[in-house]
Amino acid sequence: MTTPDNGSREFQDKLLGQARAEGPEGQRLAAEALYVWQIKDSSSLAATKRGQVRKLLDGLPVSFGREVEEGFGYGMAAYGPGRLRSLPDYLFVLRLAVRLQRRSTRSACGPRSL
Repeated sequence: MTTPDNGSREFQDKLLGQARAEGPEGQRLAAEALYVWQIKDSSSLAATKRGQVRKLLDGLPVSFGREVEEGFGYGMAAYGPGRLRSLPDYLFVLRLAVRLQRRSTRSACGPRSL
């Protein structure tokens, strides 16, 4: 995102505004990053996670693959009300997701999905 949002709005609202300002590729990137961030969280409902990601993708011709849909329902830890906002933790999960994406891209062909 090229313009930081230092306002008092909620994180989701800031991310949505910034992603839409960047256009479809910005929306897609933000949705993918949010999905990766949510992978580790077992305390949020799958419907909540799915809704947050879908909101970022609103208006784009993107569908969730089976693996993505299943991923909304899982998590590795419950962080409680404070939630873990550690950059190293996020980067670890992001790197893992990139490696998994590369592996699945090599073995799969078909329509583009998140």
